[in-house]
Formats: sequence, structure tokens, C-alpha cells
Amino acid sequence: MALTPEQRLVVERVARLTRERIAPRAADYDLAAQNPVESWRDLWREGYLAAVIPRAYGGLGLDMPTYAAVIRTLAQGCANTAMTLHMHSTVMRFVDALGTDAQKRRYFDDVVRFGKLFGSWGSEPAVSLSRTFLMETAIRRVDGGGFQVDGVKHFCTMALGAAYYMVWCALDGEADMGKAVLQALVPADTPGLVSDGRWDTLGMRATFSPSVTFTKVRIPEDATLGRPGAAIQVGVVESFGLGYAAIYIGVAEAALAFAVDYAKKRIVRPDNAAVAQDPTVQRAPARRAPGAGRLRAALGRGRHGRARPPREPREVRRHRGGARGDVARRAGGRRARRVQGVPRRARVPRRQDGDAHAADGRPDARGNRQERPRYRGRHVPVRRRPPGGLREGRALSPRR
Repeated sequence: MALTPEQRLVVERVARLTRERIAPRAADYDLAAQNPVESWRDLWREGYLAAVIPRAYGGLGLDMPTYAAVIRTLAQGCANTAMTLHMHSTVMRFVDALGTDAQKRRYFDDVVRFGKLFGSWGSEPAVSLSRTFLMETAIRRVDGGGFQVDGVKHFCTMALGAAYYMVWCALDGEADMGKAVLQALVPADTPGLVSDGRWDTLGMRATFSPSVTFTKVRIPEDATLGRPGAAIQVGVVESFGLGYAAIYIGVAEAALAFAVDYAKKRIVRPDNAAVAQDPTVQRAPARRAPGAGRLRAALGRGRHGRARPPREPREVRRHRGGARGDVARRAGGRRARRVQGVPRRARVPRRQDGDAHAADGRPDARGNRQERPRYRGRHVPVRRRPPGGLREGRALSPRR
């Protein structure tokens, strides 16, 4: 779905901010494995820490298509900043869905006015959420009011950087997670929080996500969100996956753009020609560019909460040499069925197909001839040593 002019303006602002301020410092933060504090401040000044906070509370109130575009654009310049912003925004969605009016005013105001961040901690050392939903970190009521939290969390994103941490817990003694899961908003300076400080990973180093131990951590009664079990029933968990996907689509797009730019500028001897002019080199970005496009399309379907219905088979009529042939082709198929005298190598033209997809040694619709190197798998039409190297949109996409 195309963004509206207002939505595009929001994305263009974050693109400019990413290009001018956030991307230049991304490598330094990643190398040091430190929270991108300055990038967070830039996001706060531009209002993006309040991206999903309703406008009634001073936020931007972005819908999911705009939010996904913002996160994807930010990830193209700094994946760490995009990931931490997404974690923070997910907590804001939970506060909006489950919080009381008093909690919304308090926590939203902390973000809008003071630029405070919220982390979300759910992973645990002995639990795989991909197999089953289970929390071993226990929360129990204590005498005198309030709750006590005990347990260990792994991958605690923004540790030592956020002001609050939304901790996924289970009511002590309750085996049914549908009735036991409860989220606790724990201030960062609460006694009993201890981090091992170890976070020396290969990637996403600036998310700084060490393990944290909770030992008799006391929180007040109003520091929990909603009733037990409500967190997995309000749809925020599902929307989290869309933002997560947007981050890695942005990373993939940036990697592809870097590879294409390198191939254009890298000159090799003895030909003194750019690497991009080698047909073998051209195949790699040609094969990956459609993949990035399909990921964006999938994100576009998912962000509306539903999948687009499958397309029906279509009839395409094609004239060739004065004879009319009907070729039935199911969308997404690999070959067209030949009927009623249509030549063996003819295939159905599609909107994304250009003249470069014509068969070897045969004229295309305009009477031109095109050569096509072959290799195992798919056909990748290329021109031999095209002037200027790789050119976007010119016969470099393989057939689906």
C-alpha cells in the first residue's frame, strides 16, 4: 500500500536524520558495544521516541504502515538504533493497550517530555519461546502491598541505558501461562537488579543485551500492566513481529546497496573496467534484488493484519506472426503451457518483464534480439559489458 503524502513526510524526515546524524556514528557504537545514546537523543528531539504514543498524549500516533517504514529506513543506517527503538515502541504499545489512564499519563509523559526509554525483557536461559510460551521469572504479592520479582533474564536489550524495563513474569504458583503472565515495569535504579555486563557478540553489539538477575526486586502495586494473561491477548505480540521484520529488511537493503555501489566503483586490471561490468558479478545483485522486493511486499501484506487473496489464473492472448494463440498461465508458475500452435519457446509477457526477457536468437515484440547467458536454475538476462556497469531497473532481475 502506498503511503500518503503526510506519511511519506514522516519517513523522509527519519531518512534525513539517519543519513546525516545516526548512520555516521553507527560503526563506532557497534565496535564499542555501547548503547547508542546520542542517536536516542536525536530520535527524541525529532519525536520518534513517541512514534506509537497516541497524539492525545503528545506522541506521533503512527499507524503500522508508517511505523514499519520508519523502522526499515532507520535500520538502513543503524540496525542497533532501529532495534532499540522498536523494543521501546513495543513497550509503549503495551502501555497503550493495557495501562490505566494514570499509567499512560505518567509513562507517556516521561517519554515525550524527558526522552526516557523503556526496554522489554522476556528471554530466559532455560526457555525457548519458539517452542512453548513459558516464563520462569516469578512475581508474587508481598506483605505491605506491591510485588516481588525473582528470576534471570537473557538478552536484556538496553541494559544500563533505559529508564524502565518491562519484565515478563509469571504469577508464582500458577502453571497456566494464559492466566499467569504479567508484565512489570521496573525502574532501572531498583535495588536487586544485577547485570553480568557481558555482551561481546558478532552483531547487534550496540543493543547491549547482557543477562540480568532479579533478587527480591520490590515494585509498587501500580507497576504492573493489566490483568494476568492479558499481555498475550491484545495483539501487540503479533505487531512486534512486523517491526522485527522491517529491521532486517532494512539491513538487507543497505547490504545490497553497498554491494552494488562497490561493484560500480571497483576498477580491476588489465581491462581497467568496473567489477560491475562482469556478467558473473551482475548475477549476484540481480538474484537478490527481487528477494528484497518480495520481503517488502510480504511486510506490506502483514502490516494490515491480513494476507492478500491469491491471484486467479489469467488468460493472456498473444499475437505472433499473424496467428493468435491462447496461453493459459497460472501466476507464479515457472513455465507457460503451449497450446494452439504457439511456438515452443514463447512465453507469456508480464508487467515486470522487459524486452530483455525475449528468447535467445529470436526477435522480441519490438524486433530486437537479445542474448541470455544460462546457468543452473534460472535465466538472468544481461547485456554484455553494459555502459556504466550496473543500472537499476535494466534487465537485471531474474524471472520469478
